[in-house]
Formats: sequence, C-alpha cells, structure tokens
Amino acid sequence: MLRRLSGLKLPRWAAVALALLGLTLYLAQAWVYNHTNIPGLDEGAYLYKGYLFATGEYVPFGPGILTNKAPLAFLIPGYLQRAFGAGLLTGRAYALGAGLLAVLGTYFTARRISNPWIAAAAVWAFALSPMMIKIYSGAVTQGLIAALLAWMLYLVLGPGRTTWHLVGAGLLASIMILVRQNMAPVLVLLLVYVWLEYGRAATWKSALAAGLLLAAVHAAYWPNILQMWAPWLPQSLTPFLDAFRLPADVQPSWNPSVDALGRLGAFFEGLRHHLIVVTAGLFALVTLRVPASWRTDARFRRLLYLLTLYFGLFALHAWGAVGSDYEFFSCVYCFTPYLGFFAPAGILLGAESLGHWESTPSRVRAIIAALFVVLLFAGVGFSAFEDLGQPILELPFPRLREGGLAPGWTTLEAVMLSMGDIKLALARKLASLAAGLLAGALVLLAAYLLSRRRGSTARGYASALGATTLAISLALTPLLGGRASRPDCDVDVIALNEEVGYHLSGLIPEGSQIYWDGGLSVVPMLYLPGRSMYGPQINSGYTFVRGGDPDTLLRLGYWNETLQARWLAEADLVIVEMQRYPGWKPSLTPDQFGEYTRTPVGTSCLPETKLRVFKRLFPDPAAL
Repeated sequence: MLRRLSGLKLPRWAAVALALLGLTLYLAQAWVYNHTNIPGLDEGAYLYKGYLFATGEYVPFGPGILTNKAPLAFLIPGYLQRAFGAGLLTGRAYALGAGLLAVLGTYFTARRISNPWIAAAAVWAFALSPMMIKIYSGAVTQGLIAALLAWMLYLVLGPGRTTWHLVGAGLLASIMILVRQNMAPVLVLLLVYVWLEYGRAATWKSALAAGLLLAAVHAAYWPNILQMWAPWLPQSLTPFLDAFRLPADVQPSWNPSVDALGRLGAFFEGLRHHLIVVTAGLFALVTLRVPASWRTDARFRRLLYLLTLYFGLFALHAWGAVGSDYEFFSCVYCFTPYLGFFAPAGILLGAESLGHWESTPSRVRAIIAALFVVLLFAGVGFSAFEDLGQPILELPFPRLREGGLAPGWTTLEAVMLSMGDIKLALARKLASLAAGLLAGALVLLAAYLLSRRRGSTARGYASALGATTLAISLALTPLLGGRASRPDCDVDVIALNEEVGYHLSGLIPEGSQIYWDGGLSVVPMLYLPGRSMYGPQINSGYTFVRGGDPDTLLRLGYWNETLQARWLAEADLVIVEMQRYPGWKPSLTPDQFGEYTRTPVGTSCLPETKLRVFKRLFPDPAAL
C-alpha cells in the first residue's frame, strides 16, 4: 500500500507532515511516560552509580560496587548529572533525548534506502508502539543503544557513503559495546557488510577506528573490566576469568524458577509488545525474493545485512532472557525490554523489504507464511491472558445440557470450570489462546479475500497476507500492551522523588553512612550529596548471596549475611520503605534507634512507599 501511495502525485511535504505528526505523537507519549513511570532498580542503579563514578567516589569495575555492564552505561548519565544536576529529572531528560535520536535516525535512514512515505511509516511504527516508548522513557540503556544503532545504520546504508562515514559507523558500533557488551555482534556484522559492500581498505579503516576506541577504554580499566565479559563466556573455555566470577560455593538468594510454559509466555509477550517490528521482520524473511543478479544487487545485500543483524540479535537476546540463566540469575521477563535495543534494525528491515516482497510466491512459502500468522497470533493471545482472559470468560454463553441447549444464558467461565478439573488460571490462558487462534484465522481469511480481489486465490497470497498482518499489527499494537503499557502513575513521579530527596537531605547530616532498604530504586540517594550507602546494596537483593568470603564478594560488588550484619552494626542510619518495615520492626528497637520524620510522600503512587529513617542512638554493643 505504501509503495502505491508513494507513486501517487502527492507533494513531498505531505510525507514529511505525516512523519512530523507521528513524531509529535511519539513525543507526547514519551513525555507522559517520562513523568509517570516508576523508577526501577536498573534506572536507579545507572543514575546513582554513574554519578558516583563521575564524581570519583567509586571507579568502574573497582571494589565495593557492581559494574555488570560496560562503563559508558553508567558514565554517560553520570557526567550528564554532574553537568546539569543529579536527579531523576536529568536522567529522564537524557532518556527523552535518546529516544528522540533513535526515531530521527531511523527516519532519515529509511528515507535514504526507501522513500519519504515509507520513512514516515517508520516513525509511526514507533508512535504506535506504547510499550517501546515506555521502555525508552526511562534512564536505562535501551534508548541510547537504539539511537546509536539507528545512526550507525544511517552512516553505513545507502548510496554515497564515504570512508569517513564508514569510520564513523565503526566508532558508533564500538560505543555501543562500551554501553552494553551484548551489542558486540553489531560490530562484527558491520565489518562483514563493509567488507562485502565497500571493500578491504574501508573495512580496515573502520575496524581500526573501532578497535582503537575499544582498546583505549579496556586499557583504562584493565584488568578489572574483564568482569563484564566473564558471564558471557563459557567458564570451561575461559578459566583465566575465574578471578572475576563468583566462587562456586556462592548461591544467589534471588533466582525464581520459571517453567517452560512461563518462558514461552515471556517470549510471546516480547513479540506482542513489539508486534509491528517483529511482524515486519519475519515477513521480510518469509517472503524474501532473491533476484537473479543477487551477487551484484546492492539493495539485496543491504536487505541480507539487516536480516542478519535483526534476527541475529533477536536470537541472542531470546537465548539470554528466555533460554538460559546467563548472568548468575534468570531474567526471563527481560525479553520485552531487550527487544528495544535493536528495534530500529527491525523497522528498517521492514522498510527495505517492501521492495523485495515476492509477488508470486510458491505454495510452500504461502503455507509457511500462513502457519507463522497462526502461531504468532496464538502466542500473542496466550501471552495476554492477564488482560484478555477474564473479559473473555465473562462473555455470555448458552446454557448446555445433555443432548442440547438449556433455556437462558451463562458465562464461558462457568462452562469451562464445569468441564472437569480446570482451574480459573488455566481457563483464562485457554480462553486467551483461543482468542489468539481465532484472530489468526480471521487474518488468513482476510488475506484470502484480498488475494481473490486481485484475480487469483494463489497469486500474491503471501504478499496479501503480509500486508494484512502488518495492517492489523499497526491497529492492534496500541491495544495489546495491556496494563503493562499504561502509565504507572497519574502523578508526577519526578516531583515525588525530588520531594523525598530534599526531605531526606534536610534530615540526614552530611558524612552519614546509610544502610539502605528504601525500595528497589536508589533514586532518592541522588539528592543526598555527602552521604553514603553501601555500594552492593544499590542492586538490592539481586546481589545478595548465600555463602562466600566477604572480602571476595565485596571486591566483586556482592554482599552476604556477614556483610549485612557488619553494615547494620556500623551504619549511622537505616532507611526503610514503609512496606518493608514489618520485617525490620524487631531490629529497630527504640532503645537503639530513634526515628526521624518520615517522608511526606512516597517515591511513587504505590501504597506504602514513604521512607522511614532511623538514626542510631548509640553504638551496637556487638560492634564494640
């Protein structure tokens, strides 16, 4: 449809206006999420660790603080806060800017490799994906990586690329690695593409620029920077990295067991939240047309590069989140935010593939496309059971009796629960799965009718199915996010955290040592210059382990029962989130601790998120 639209005699400014409208919608949603999303553990860690690094209180990969990601993930927001002020406002402004750069980079790249109308559609792929906007609205690394990737592709794709463009692309690819080490395959695939497209000399120059930057940063933090690579490399092949791994006798205190069905649901949840991007990418793969002159077709090589880039990263992150426990503990439900890293590659793959969709596919390829649609929508329906399951079960259903229908109506829930040993949770999943299967069947039917209108039931069926699925994905994506894609609060969480932070700064004397149990996010600590907390506690219970030598754990940024007891005995103050206070009540006795005025507001709109501050009255005798 977009290809036909681009051939109409419409002014070019109309396509630009459409893109600007989509960008405005994107920014409006991002602004709302910026002010309403609750800061999570990762956001607080990136901001607070970054600020500590930027001010020299800690050193990346040094003892006492976990640096589990590449250094620029922390240093970039850290130095921005040093320049513009520490706090959530600076962090969220940084996130807003990174997301905007990701959209603009994708737009300008799509415009070069396709046309203004498809480029406008690329902007709308962002604007109609509320979950993706929500991911980019926090001061985490997804938005920054997406921006770097989009502009790297802008430098390397399309005609008129010079050596300096390719060198710049190599530098951006290396910066991506220095932000998140999981993006290392991007540089490898970039150099392969540059070799095939631009030749050996350009490849060496791009590789040299990227290599020098990587080497310089690694040399600055050598050898402790090897901490960030240890979880990614097989221990049997890299015993020399054991000094940067936790000892074998250490066990995580938090490692939830997620069964195969839960992992499958997490996988399809990721597809649901990125439905437009995933659909475009997968149909580009299914309906790919290989030209006779594929060896000399630059556009086809570009398409192959984007296919390899997107699906290579997709497979790597699906394995990392859903298929393994690569980083000491499982992060199955990280798959949705992981897909945000490389969404621009998927959108550009869709933009490029519009010129390669096969108009006369074989019967086998049409069948594969149809099976994909059924599987995709069935999985999407299944993963949405928390939002869709109960409303579907409450639909009216005819009463049944042996041999026929009974008078009156009941609900689908009553019917399903009466069918043997089916529990309500399973009934919700089955109902949502059935709805997904039905949606997939309706998509197949719509594509069949569309292909018939074009003159044949077989000719163009895969293309008709691709166009239909993309259109439905565009329509459904804003709705399929469910509760997860809605704003977390209806109040300004930036203002809440500032009020909490300023209240604490007025109570707590400078030089105080704080034991922190004030919630997953340590954002309030950004407003407490001159006060310290114990570094491993920044990652809360995720770095709390059982067993192990305290000195070894502290060197790697972890803590255990021994360190917990030591810190609690020596800390000047204990900050506790109200909902966590019941577990603390026996320890914070009035004879040892006095309480300051609790914060007037919570750190979010959630109940029991006000902070209680307890000051030690005299040293714990056990510590003397």
